[in-house]
Amino acid sequence: KRHFRRVLRALVKSDSEQEKNSKVMKQAQMNATDGISLFLFETAKGAAGRLHSKGHLIIRYVLDFVSEHGHKNSVVITLLASSFLQKIYNHIRSGMESAFDSTWEEIIRFRNAEHKKPNSTGALNCFIRLIQEAVEYRGGYFFMSKDDASGPQSNVRLKSILAIMDDLTK
Repeated sequence: KRHFRRVLRALVKSDSEQEKNSKVMKQAQMNATDGISLFLFETAKGAAGRLHSKGHLIIRYVLDFVSEHGHKNSVVITLLASSFLQKIYNHIRSGMESAFDSTWEEIIRFRNAEHKKPNSTGALNCFIRLIQEAVEYRGGYFFMSKDDASGPQSNVRLKSILAIMDDLTK
């Protein structure tokens, strides 16, 4: 956890110190963002198609970091979280969709925590993007009922999205 914090803080600090018009600095930051998301992914992934038994804690840590720093550096932090979760989604194999459940639960936990905070626009914008990407991943792959066994879980996920949208419109 200490190593994650150090790397993520360095990324945020580089964003605040860089010249906004420098193409070289922006490219370096994009490379750093991709590298850090890969580092986090390699730590969170488990056996083929699954998450490590502590993988959900890495996801929680990334989302908590978004919550802490999203209002300052929302673009770079959103890109980091998005890239990290895309790697997680790509790792989950067919028949192992239950690995998505812990990821989804962490995203919902993050959303519930942010929804209660005042002035968390940057983090909420990030959350909306992460939800959108999860839903759009491979045409709604994690939200479609593939057979009778996964149907109930797909319905739970869809109901949670509807509840979120209802809360956001209030």
